[in-house]
Amino acid sequence: MGQLTGLLDKTAKKSAARTLAEAGVAVMLVVTVIVSALRGGDIHWVGLAIMLMSYAAVYYVGVAAASSRSDSLEDMIVADRSLPL
Repeated sequence: MGQLTGLLDKTAKKSAARTLAEAGVAVMLVVTVIVSALRGGDIHWVGLAIMLMSYAAVYYVGVAAASSRSDSLEDMIVADRSLPL
């Protein structure tokens, strides 16, 4: 039962961290649009929208890749390769 509680706590912490990161990315994207609109001039809105969608896609691909990997620091340092010594 203790392992299950520890796992649930770990999952809740990851979920909170992921939600915070997603909120940060969303805020940065909104700020980008607001600053672009306030600067005036000729804004290519289609290009800006495509740029923002590509940023979001890269972010979510990174999140998906990170969530499918192990959380071990050793695995991250050696890029999940074995190093026989």
